[in-house]
Amino acid sequence: MDNTCFLRVAVALLLTTVSALALTVPVAEDTYSNAANVISPRTGPAPALTVTANNKAFLRFDLFNPAVVPPAITANNIVSATLRLYVTSVIKPADLSVFTVSSAWTETPSTPVAAPTVGGLTAVIPAAELRRKHFVSVDVKSAVTAALSGGGNDFGFALATTSATMRLGIASKEGPATGYAAELEITTAPVVEENLRIVRGVVSGGGGLLVGSGFTPSKGAAGSGFYTITFNTPFSGPPTVTATADLDGRVISTVGVTASAANFQISIAGTGAHTDAAFHVIAIGPR
Repeated sequence: MDNTCFLRVAVALLLTTVSALALTVPVAEDTYSNAANVISPRTGPAPALTVTANNKAFLRFDLFNPAVVPPAITANNIVSATLRLYVTSVIKPADLSVFTVSSAWTETPSTPVAAPTVGGLTAVIPAAELRRKHFVSVDVKSAVTAALSGGGNDFGFALATTSATMRLGIASKEGPATGYAAELEITTAPVVEENLRIVRGVVSGGGGLLVGSGFTPSKGAAGSGFYTITFNTPFSGPPTVTATADLDGRVISTVGVTASAANFQISIAGTGAHTDAAFHVIAIGPR
């Protein structure tokens, strides 16, 4: 690889901007409980989730699966987390409460089992926002951040109402003909770039500076192939240093890098014999 190519790589590293990450997480499991607060094998495959004063709906997302939620998304960089639901039907709308779930559950129990434990209240969706064949969204950032924190869980959310008259239908993942399954939309803050500095140049076989600035080269004993470049202004930490020889068949080994200097030794490929030769060098590091 020639010096021009190394320079293009260095400039790309310095100029690349990392944007915010937006992710839509599909619901992994969904079901609802009956009046006895039980989940049965038949409710998981239902095309819609029923919410009444006697029925709670449950939604779970695979937050801990790196194939679903990349490790780059953490509790520390989440800007927003929104739960999006599709209303398939609604009779006498009332406020819909969104709770976290604090115990494990599955949508496919082999026999009827007790519904999971409902945790703290996360949000309330006003009755006016519940309209048939419309989406409704609610902020669940606090719950998702807590789940992704150390010791958190991904047991998901429970949807409930205290209204004695409302009957609400929410589309499930098993009912695409009925509506759209629940989704969790997560966005993160842009990754802040490092404040980097680049130093580059060409050193002669005799140890002189041919091209470039920001460093001073020096040479070891004749024929030793040993060179040192001392940065005129030290980096705040050890930089990443790359060097390539002017001549084919020459191999450059980096034998020590600090915030203030880098050492190289040049040898002949195949023999290992040390030799003096001109080389190109690039150092990229924190200012």
